[in-house]
Amino acid sequence: MADSFDMAMLRGGVEDWNIWREQHPITRPNLSQANLYATNLSGINFDGVNLYEADLRKAKLIEARMMGAQLIAANLAETNMTKANLTAINLSEGNLSYACLHQVDLTFADLTNAELRHTDLREADLFEAKLGNANLEGANLEGANLRRAKYNHKTVWPDNFNPEDAGALLVD
Repeated sequence: MADSFDMAMLRGGVEDWNIWREQHPITRPNLSQANLYATNLSGINFDGVNLYEADLRKAKLIEARMMGAQLIAANLAETNMTKANLTAINLSEGNLSYACLHQVDLTFADLTNAELRHTDLREADLFEAKLGNANLEGANLEGANLRRAKYNHKTVWPDNFNPEDAGALLVD
């Protein structure tokens, strides 16, 4: 359950939240199971934040900083995360169907068991991302960097897409 203090800080708006985060860099906010449906959080600093099972459907997280954030089983369907920094984020078991992740940095991200159906991943950086059991059916991977991304036989790719040609590594 989300911490009431952390939720109150977030309700103050992105600018106040970012100032608070800058002043308290060691703090790891807990927004687990938070309802942030359709909230505009563009430019927010969610580095290291616990967003376990959070509802971020249709949220705007354009140019957000979410390095090392925990979004296990979070719902980000139809979310716009264009140009967000998601380095080393944990999105395992998350739902990112129909989300816009155009030019997103997903280096070292954990997308194990994630739903990425029809997700816009154009020009996304998935260097060394974990894609085991992920469903990328219908995803747009045009210009995406998949070098050393790891997948398994249960990973579902878009039609006519060859992950090995894109530099991904099959690991089972």
